[in-house]
Amino acid sequence: MKNYYSYIILIILSIAFGGCKKDLLDVRDPNNVNEEIFYKTSDDAILATNSVYGSMYRLDNFGWVYIWESVLTDDERWDGEGTPALYGGLASGIETAIGSNSYVRRVWNASYATIAKANIALAKIPAIQMDEALKNRLLAESRFFRAFMYHRLVMRYGDVPLMLKLPSEDPVLPVRTAKAEILKVILDDLKFAVQYLPKEYSNADIGRVKKGAALVLKARVEMANQMWSEAAASAKACLDLNYGLNPDYSELFNKPGTENLPESLFEIQWGNNNGDFGSQINTRYTDNGEAITAPAGWNWGQVLQNLVNEYDNLDGTPFVLGNRDVRTDITQYQNRDPRLAATIDFEGADYFGIPWKRTWTPTMYGWKKYTISNEVLNKFPKKTIPYNWIVLRNAEAYLSYAEAQNEVSGPDATVYAAIREIRRRAGITNPDLPAGLTKEQMRERIRHERRVELAGESVRFEDLLRWKTLKSALENKHLGNPGVNWVISNWADFRYLWPIPQQERDLNKNLTQNPGY
Repeated sequence: MKNYYSYIILIILSIAFGGCKKDLLDVRDPNNVNEEIFYKTSDDAILATNSVYGSMYRLDNFGWVYIWESVLTDDERWDGEGTPALYGGLASGIETAIGSNSYVRRVWNASYATIAKANIALAKIPAIQMDEALKNRLLAESRFFRAFMYHRLVMRYGDVPLMLKLPSEDPVLPVRTAKAEILKVILDDLKFAVQYLPKEYSNADIGRVKKGAALVLKARVEMANQMWSEAAASAKACLDLNYGLNPDYSELFNKPGTENLPESLFEIQWGNNNGDFGSQINTRYTDNGEAITAPAGWNWGQVLQNLVNEYDNLDGTPFVLGNRDVRTDITQYQNRDPRLAATIDFEGADYFGIPWKRTWTPTMYGWKKYTISNEVLNKFPKKTIPYNWIVLRNAEAYLSYAEAQNEVSGPDATVYAAIREIRRRAGITNPDLPAGLTKEQMRERIRHERRVELAGESVRFEDLLRWKTLKSALENKHLGNPGVNWVISNWADFRYLWPIPQQERDLNKNLTQNPGY
């Protein structure tokens, strides 16, 4: 960790959010300036905060790897399963602490880079003479991102170093801090964010993190730590802000010009009118040459039959595959939950004017969410897809409230009502769940709804971690799916925590390793 500072002083673009235009500012890096002339004005405070946002655009954050974390679940197959590269070790149950290109190390480095930028903003902004309301809002934004990253770290590594000061003031070779102590910091940061973040933004500030995002993230953290009453309250507070649900589910992900809808609480503002930069989400697109009129990609993440089977029938009753041959029988896609067609490409589905073919991917399926047409894609340079990525949205508040409240009191009327709203918006003809469900039965229905509502949005991995169902999910992810896939047979419970990257331990002898690695 002695080169911790080399990771966090990297020059990252400072982003100014300008609605749909998403213009970039040509500015000095606030983390690499003469402090005697910087951190003096409100504009400097804004640039320091924008630098925290800018860290989210790293390839190791939302620029690339985070946006297809579904490969670590039973929703998606990693093209390199059975190998240790990138996601391969984690997706295959063979991850070790060694590997300079592993996802484990990428997440560690990217998380601490964002934390460091947040710490700089939090250390410098308070001394600036400026409007107090704006100051508190900017501090709240930085504390939100610090909380986001520390939650990300403790969910995956357990105890990690807690860095809260300027890089020059934090220990060069830190020790791991107990998860319980870090949790207190996360919740304190989020309480501050909830207090000072606005419900909405306007004009040039559109795209900054909303109050509702802090509440939904707070509910995530609380559910991960079995703080059910607190989680229900956080989710309910978000629902009381009346962000609502967008009438058209698919419009959230697949139509240009629909960024930053009211349901979206925080999304990454990719691209601008010049195509200067964007994400590499087309790593999820098919690379089959037959799809000549549709967008091509790397085909690294392929949707599994396991997920397809999860979607209910159109009338809300559970889907039963039965003895259908999944390779040839397209009746399995008929009269299903509309979220299936809005989320996944399957045999015969419209793929920008041509029918999708099951031969285009080894698993027969691909993601429809966030896939854009060639007409749009060809206007931008390669690897710069301009679609925003939604990190948190209000639908999750409904689902989190239902889950937490069910754990507190069982399936009361408010739990039923929250799930009904999600299913009603989806277009299920009978959105009501059966009356008289037990707490355990409702728990399973809520988990089902989280899976199909948030599929492909990099949410399920953390859900499986906190439910302690990741092991069974990975061991069974390929059952019933055509193609040659890596079958996990050696997954052990110690893998609920990732290894501390060995490269970091080589740099910092104070870092202990998680058991099993």
